[in-house]
Amino acid sequence: MSSRVFAERLPGQQRERGLHYDRAQATQVLIGTLILLLVSQAIFWIGLGFAESMARPDALPGPASVTMYPADKNGQPLAGIGPVEAPLVPEPAYVLDDPERYPRALFVEEFEYADVEQDFGVLLGWSRRIVDVRVNGVPLKTESPTDIWGILGGFDPVVYSFPNEYLRVGTNTLELLNSGRSKKILPYFFIGDLSALYIAHTWSRVFSVDLVLASIGVMLFVILLCMLIDWPQQDRLRVRTLILLLSAWTLRNLTFLGIDGGLPDPFRLLSHFVITYLFLFSLLIFALGWTRRARWTFKSSAILLATVCVVVGITAAISEALLFRLAFTLETLLTVVISGLVLVLFADHWVKNDRKETVEILLFLVCTAAVLADSIDDQFQIAVPFVPELPLTFYAAPMCGLLLALGMVASLAAQSTRARIATENANELLTTKLKQQEDRLLVSYQREKELEKQQVLDDERQRITRDMHDGVGGSLMSLLLQAKRNDLSSETLVRSLGSSMNDLRLIIDSFDHVGDNLEYALSMFRQRFEPELERQGVTLHYRTSAAAAIGGFGPESVLQIYRILQESCNNAVNHGKARNIDIELSTNEDDRTVRLSVTDDGIGMDTSIVSGGRGLHNMRHRANALAGDLTFISDSQASGTVVLLEFPMREDALAATDPPTPN
Repeated sequence: MSSRVFAERLPGQQRERGLHYDRAQATQVLIGTLILLLVSQAIFWIGLGFAESMARPDALPGPASVTMYPADKNGQPLAGIGPVEAPLVPEPAYVLDDPERYPRALFVEEFEYADVEQDFGVLLGWSRRIVDVRVNGVPLKTESPTDIWGILGGFDPVVYSFPNEYLRVGTNTLELLNSGRSKKILPYFFIGDLSALYIAHTWSRVFSVDLVLASIGVMLFVILLCMLIDWPQQDRLRVRTLILLLSAWTLRNLTFLGIDGGLPDPFRLLSHFVITYLFLFSLLIFALGWTRRARWTFKSSAILLATVCVVVGITAAISEALLFRLAFTLETLLTVVISGLVLVLFADHWVKNDRKETVEILLFLVCTAAVLADSIDDQFQIAVPFVPELPLTFYAAPMCGLLLALGMVASLAAQSTRARIATENANELLTTKLKQQEDRLLVSYQREKELEKQQVLDDERQRITRDMHDGVGGSLMSLLLQAKRNDLSSETLVRSLGSSMNDLRLIIDSFDHVGDNLEYALSMFRQRFEPELERQGVTLHYRTSAAAAIGGFGPESVLQIYRILQESCNNAVNHGKARNIDIELSTNEDDRTVRLSVTDDGIGMDTSIVSGGRGLHNMRHRANALAGDLTFISDSQASGTVVLLEFPMREDALAATDPPTPN
């Protein structure tokens, strides 16, 4: 194959490989989604199957059918109307249509009793519309019929014990009087050993009542917890939709417990369906919020909910029977559509987020499956898959509210723990990086200090070289030239060599007292020059103030001061013919300056000399190097000269001279 042909086919091959990869990835995503849905359904149905099995007494199957007698309001069988058999339907219950609308229905079931020492009883799946319970004609329960929509108002299981004195060995008769109208319904029941019935009754109460009550308390706690915590901005949408869902779920559970039982018809029925619709749309909004979908869907959900409620309200005003049929059908349709959409949203979110939040997503899917199963069971009376002998007898969604609330508490705790661990890890990482950066800065700082120190040394070498060249070197060069001209006397040689030695000593002294206070440095100047001045008949007087013991002047500054003093003393002796020289060192605390004056009693100096002399020009240059001012006070008619040098204290010397702060 030529290179041109290969180049022309390569893009197509790449597209083919990319398409193959997309298909493989899509297949993998689809398989993962199906596995997630299957796992969630398995968790739900296994848990529900366990609950249903525990709510049934062992080895005590209920009858397949029950004999029913149409009865009058007093519970007496109507004459001329024979009994009929009410079959067991998957609800599970014994149901018989009654187009004639007889006032009551008397259900009769015979059972055998052999052991007089054994306690017997009956377990009813619920007690709603059961007016009278009799065994062998003796009443065990007698009350007025009630029609309360709530678990505690009639849908909770109940056990009736048979007193031994009412039983007889052999065949006994159980009579249950029902107050239904168009349909005569008797709950699924079990007759047998009382201890087994109480165990099944306890489990049934746990799943149908106790867990519902617990879920209400836990959901209210989670709502309060979510409202009190200051959530990060990215989590606030999720938390708000969670609060909405838990609030609607709590309200729905309260309706199962009979919170709306005191409302008159049809408002009781209407409130029941409106709360159910609110719960369903809250579930949808929660799914949209948790998966971070578009916000406009929230408004659409609210508008659709309001529309449904208006339609149901108009129907309620027309007919209560029509309201029930329409609202019940609409509830089932909405539940199937919304639950299916929620399942898809959570599964899609799980896949698109690299299978993160697996536990939370499984929890949401299980709870959504419970809502869907309850709705389907209301319409079609289903059983646990693969276990047809376990029809659903109680609602799963109310108790799943507890599972959702506990799961959210665990999720919030896990998020808090993960955030704390992440913060600790970040702090540890930051500390490590900060330590590394400090080490690098320390190395860099030490390198800079070494370079700075080397630069200072180089600068000092250059300065010393210049000073020795200008001072000692100049003097020696002058002596050399004079010697070559044979114009050098012994007196001149001694004087010049002494001056050169003084210059050299000044340079050395300026280094010997680096870091010492200025007073001590000037005392060394006095020690060097006082003997020479005395040989010339000049007396040196030296005075300092107590505050003049300041430090912080480097060798260059000290040498500049030495040079100014040296030049001032030489001028006083050579030009002013002075016999006394006074040196005074003081400080001014107000403006933080050092004051150094040299006063002689000579003949004074001409102003023109002060202005134009080279030596005095060098003195001014040295004063400028100290950032100071040099002033000459003298004239040819006056007696003596004053040389005044003022320069600022060093910054590191200021702290040393500041008075201590009182405690």
